[in-house]
Amino acid sequence: MKDKGSLNLIREINTSIILDVLKEKAPLSKYDISKITGLSAPTVSNIISDLIKVGFVKETGMGESIGGRPPLLLDLNLEGGFIIGIDVGSDDIRAIVADFLGNIITKTEIQVTPGDSEFIIFDKITLAISDVIKKSKKDMSLFFGMGIGIAGEVDSHNGIIKHASRLKWSNVPLKSIIENSFHIPTYVDENVKLLTLAEQWHGSGSNYDNIVCIRVGDDIGAGIIIDGKLFSGSHDRAGVNIGHLIVKTDGPKCECGNSGCLQSLISSNAIILRTEEMLRNYKNSTCINYVNLDSTNSKETANTGISLLEEYLRKQNKLSVEAIAKLAKEGDNISIQVMDEIGKYLAIAISNIANCLDPDVIIIGGGIAEAGEVLFAPLYKYLVTTIEFTNPLLKVVKSELGVNAFAMGAATAVLHQIFQSPGKFIEDKIR
Repeated sequence: MKDKGSLNLIREINTSIILDVLKEKAPLSKYDISKITGLSAPTVSNIISDLIKVGFVKETGMGESIGGRPPLLLDLNLEGGFIIGIDVGSDDIRAIVADFLGNIITKTEIQVTPGDSEFIIFDKITLAISDVIKKSKKDMSLFFGMGIGIAGEVDSHNGIIKHASRLKWSNVPLKSIIENSFHIPTYVDENVKLLTLAEQWHGSGSNYDNIVCIRVGDDIGAGIIIDGKLFSGSHDRAGVNIGHLIVKTDGPKCECGNSGCLQSLISSNAIILRTEEMLRNYKNSTCINYVNLDSTNSKETANTGISLLEEYLRKQNKLSVEAIAKLAKEGDNISIQVMDEIGKYLAIAISNIANCLDPDVIIIGGGIAEAGEVLFAPLYKYLVTTIEFTNPLLKVVKSELGVNAFAMGAATAVLHQIFQSPGKFIEDKIR
């Protein structure tokens, strides 16, 4: 005889199977679910009854009769519960409320400034959560959970931010603080791992079981999915330190102490520093009489040989990766060279990853991915020979989830928990 623990585990697995089938194929009848899953009709009926009771599933009407009474159709209940997703970035904090399939219901954004202390940042996180809940106009009892993503070293099992240099945080028990404040089950993890889950559920990785998602921004990191499951490694750090792959042995010094790390070459700060260096070299090596751009038009600018990059800097006095990508699209030679270098170093890293992990797809996310063709054209150019040798079927693509991708990843972490281990959520709701 099976003990109660074994029976509960079997029911948990069966419930997860039914939710997965409904997510992929609904609307379905109980008969359809039983036929697809191989589960008995009584098992399906009992589990569906609980799922309806807690609001995970709803009846949607009658299907076509195949002789006798028309079957009752079932689907996930998009109004039965909601998820909060928070992305804590170095420039802003984005918060979303999503439904049971990850569709965004509402969102909010709060800016983070370089001078913000760790306490101010925490206050802004709680403000973003409060604001997005208010905007959603949903009752607090309808929130199944909250996911929070952050770039840094995260103990995801205990919800502790062990180290986040951009935010000046060390050993912050974020999970317990947020749960005590909002009384919503909270999951905390490194944001690129959460982004990878979102890509698997909603994005460019939805048709694949072996995925690597690379974040290129202030930090370089990666999330890894192997055989359909997020791979964390023995210390929950798999992929997180991919920015410290050495791709140029005589490259610049990295914060880790080594030289030529990917982080030191294609992080946001590294890209800006490299662009400024190339501009200085350009100005020192040319004999052009520069004019005051305040008193000249674009035609005169072209005639004097002043680059679009210089013109931009004289007007804005501040450079960003977005601006460099835009200038490259407009034909600025220095910016084009910078994007070419980024493509080259990223191609070297991708080749190493492909050799080690043999994924189906590698997805590029983060701010630099929005550069589009000016990044991906040189990237593909440098990848051609190596990928043909290592993995000719490998796809390297851009994240298609947009500016809310990391917040969607945080929300997806909760959905992943619900679909993988629905028993806990069902028990909490039924009690």
